[in-house]
Amino acid sequence: MGRTSQTTKSAPKPNLGGVMKAKRRARLTIDANSKYQILKHMEGQRDLLMGSLRPCSSGEQKVAWERLVRWCADELQLKFEDVQHFRKVWGDWKLKAKKNEDNSKKTGGGLKEALSTIDNLVLDIEHGSGRSHRDYAVRTFYLENCALTYFLKNLLDRRT
Repeated sequence: MGRTSQTTKSAPKPNLGGVMKAKRRARLTIDANSKYQILKHMEGQRDLLMGSLRPCSSGEQKVAWERLVRWCADELQLKFEDVQHFRKVWGDWKLKAKKNEDNSKKTGGGLKEALSTIDNLVLDIEHGSGRSHRDYAVRTFYLENCALTYFLKNLLDRRT
């Protein structure tokens, strides 16, 4: 007796806890002028958006980000999908600005590129108008050590 093969189509297997593919977002192209306007608008609301200088509830911060996304849609006709999409774009801008900042501080041969206006704005919003926390820490460390060195020198001079 011969067997006849039957081909049947099976239903697709369900994903049982495996890695799901992330939904790709539509690419949003933002020209330099629009980016500058967004950053200037963010700079005016930095305290509320970043929540660093004054205590604010997470609800206030969430509303501020939503208002910013709405402002982008109304004033600049930029349609971000949601607040998370805008914050992802903001994170990309920060990474690029920090990378450019690190590259501008490299020593050695070759040309050093100055930071662009956009990069400076992003870093100012991220770190405040006093610029980089690292720069502040280095200045503070240097001043404290200078004061300590001066104090110890005077103390030793008095003993001799």
